[in-house]
Amino acid sequence: RIPEKSYDTLIDEFKAELAALKDKFKTFMTCYTPESGIRRKSKELKAFKFRYESADDREDIRHVLEGGGEWEAVDIPDYRGPVGKWTGYYRTIFSYPEITSCKRVFICFLGVDYIADIYLNNRHIGSHEGFFAPFEFDVTDFIRQDACNVLLVQIKNDIPTVGLDGQDLDGDKIYACTGPGWDDPVEGWHHCPPGAGIYNKVLFEERSELFIDSIFIRPDIDNSCIEARVQVYNTSTFNKNIRLSATIHPFNFKGESSETIIPADIEPAGPGINYYRFKCAIHDYRLWQPDEPWLYSARISLENCEEPDHDQGRQIFDVEDSVFGMRKFHMDETGEEKGTLYLNNRPVILRGANDMGHMQQCVMKNDPDQLIEDILIAKLANMNYYRFTQRPVQKEIYHYCDMLGMMNQTDLPLFGQLRRNQFCEALRQTAEME
Repeated sequence: RIPEKSYDTLIDEFKAELAALKDKFKTFMTCYTPESGIRRKSKELKAFKFRYESADDREDIRHVLEGGGEWEAVDIPDYRGPVGKWTGYYRTIFSYPEITSCKRVFICFLGVDYIADIYLNNRHIGSHEGFFAPFEFDVTDFIRQDACNVLLVQIKNDIPTVGLDGQDLDGDKIYACTGPGWDDPVEGWHHCPPGAGIYNKVLFEERSELFIDSIFIRPDIDNSCIEARVQVYNTSTFNKNIRLSATIHPFNFKGESSETIIPADIEPAGPGINYYRFKCAIHDYRLWQPDEPWLYSARISLENCEEPDHDQGRQIFDVEDSVFGMRKFHMDETGEEKGTLYLNNRPVILRGANDMGHMQQCVMKNDPDQLIEDILIAKLANMNYYRFTQRPVQKEIYHYCDMLGMMNQTDLPLFGQLRRNQFCEALRQTAEME
């Protein structure tokens, strides 16, 4: 008979094994990618005031814009109840310095639940529906330089399309059953209640007239290369000739970097979003694996080809990095018994669990140590992947999963049913998720 260990003994063993895992993966959380030398100037807003909507507000929005009513001080991120239909307001007064010459200013919301209407200095800047996708607006023409600005965010919560437990109610909120919750024993501690709020950062960012909007890196281990999918945003009304280049740096280990300059005859960047794809070779690469999660940084540089400055060399508009691993995940669709899963062309069995909002709370509380522990405890339990259940999560969580060798799955916040009138909105949010 195997003797049973005491609770204290098991706890001590658990802590020792967790400490050993932390020590092992410390290597993979060290960044060796050099600084680019080009940074976007930004200003984060944290201190807001909040209150729920009153009858006076519904009669005249100026009552809210001017700060009328009783407000409570809150810090962003902020997530709260109740569940169901309600409207609330976040308001802050801030100053903004003089805008750098030839720059545009964007206001960026990294996560607002659920419908947001944005007002800056009494102007309605824009709106967004959904609870997981970042969104932004160009506010260069509306922000006051070296003066007071008033930002108001109207939040509307709704009943989810699946209704509320024990109540015969229908709503339009595309939400499943997982979120961060809030500190309340009646509703907030319950399994991921559909609250609302500004639960991620709010910041202003200065960008060039032409800037890199997003980067997606698709690794191809079979052909020793990556495919970079780059979106370039042109804020002007004219086409602009540009050049793109990519430098691949080791991220969590020391090694040589390589640069690929894309041919100068690529299509000009027209007004708004422009899409570019190109491939870069990576030789003698290190594979990303759960026990050895080696990572790389793809640094994309955007250059101006309209008026080259021969005295200063290459005129770079913008630089952005994207961290990735050289890995491949696929399912067998041709064999006699279809469905076998492969990681890096070798069979793999997924062992995982649903995440229920606790990792989102780690990011909201700015507690990376707890986030690291949450992921490593799962590895200690012999898991190799997490399912972020029915919602995308903050980008920090994906980054730590990459550094700690944890595969993951993300699915759209749908559960059970979708109201027909929200079909097109669900398609739009699917595109946001992708």
